[in-house]
Amino acid sequence: MSPRFFPLLGITAAAILLTVPTVAARGGGNGPARCGGTVARIAGKRTCLISNARCTRAFDLQYHRYAYHCHGSRLVHDPYAPIRRPLQLPTYSPNAGCQLTEPANLDLSQYGLTSQNFGRMPALVYLHGWPEATLRVTFSDPLFGPWGPAKVLWFIDPSYRGGQVLVRGRQLDGLRSVRFGGGYYPTFELKLSGALDHPSTARFTAPGCYGFQVDGTTFSETIVFRVDAVS
Repeated sequence: MSPRFFPLLGITAAAILLTVPTVAARGGGNGPARCGGTVARIAGKRTCLISNARCTRAFDLQYHRYAYHCHGSRLVHDPYAPIRRPLQLPTYSPNAGCQLTEPANLDLSQYGLTSQNFGRMPALVYLHGWPEATLRVTFSDPLFGPWGPAKVLWFIDPSYRGGQVLVRGRQLDGLRSVRFGGGYYPTFELKLSGALDHPSTARFTAPGCYGFQVDGTTFSETIVFRVDAVS
């Protein structure tokens, strides 16, 4: 090969070497720049979160900040994780009475609803014991097992831009929980998404004083009510 071709080969090799780091900087390889999921900082390191990817359970609370769970060995996307705050409901002594939430009485006639509501915007609830915050529950229906049902209507203000609303609850003068949904095995959480009315079913195993904790992106509220048994 003639000596005059060596400078050309040198320039070509240099050009190739210079293009490699440029591609990597734009997202080449498997780093967070080419994530395809959610770029996050977990345990002080920048990483990529993708559903069904392997995860470390010890960092579960850190995953929650990015709407993921790590309750097993795999990541599960959960848009309600950022608003799943610890329950901070009051506790009452047995037979000490129940400090019921006062009616809100907000006019929602423009949405075809009455003003028989409780709570505060952007999330209101309709309890059929109005004007007192009470629910009347039948505990002897074999279709529902031990969890007596009560119809509950929720309203989410259209001005709320947070997306999801999470409702949980428990007994305030005892140790019983609140569950939601139909069927024999109700769930511990009621997950709401979108504006306006949301029909639902709350489930109880005994009368008493209870509370709902309602969490959203920009708010958290408590609604205290009483459950009465009916035949």
